[in-house]
Amino acid sequence: MNTLTKRIQNLPLELRLWCIIPYTYQLQNKELLRDIRTYHTDKNILDNVYGTQYNNNILLHDLNQFCLLTYVPLYTNLHDVNNMSLDDLPLCFTLWRRYYGNNKLNNIELLQKMVPYLSTYISSIPRKIHFILGLLTVEERNQFIERYILDNA
Repeated sequence: MNTLTKRIQNLPLELRLWCIIPYTYQLQNKELLRDIRTYHTDKNILDNVYGTQYNNNILLHDLNQFCLLTYVPLYTNLHDVNNMSLDDLPLCFTLWRRYYGNNKLNNIELLQKMVPYLSTYISSIPRKIHFILGLLTVEERNQFIERYILDNA
């Protein structure tokens, strides 16, 4: 018996019967389950290709290119950025808005969050890779794999 099972057994019976067990039988969103399954598969593909032929620095660079994150420093006039629609801005603005903490930010605040991300000192490279891959939809991850792996084969 693992430690989680032991901890659950120590909870009061009413809590287990009326709160935990009904939650385990709730149906999950099919799109979310599809995203979870394909994320694992896509991550394995990227690990196999970039782990053997390239490295994490190149994977991060390719992800930044795909998301148009390299165009962020070009926006120096903040007033213009805030007046632009998301359709006119690079894909990275749409991606960063998907993150729960950023969904209510305006374009200037979003830009100010993205600029430090481009710095190599903020966090580790694998963490940045996982963050960007987590923001991509299933279709966007497939487009990335097609463009950067299958087209280069």
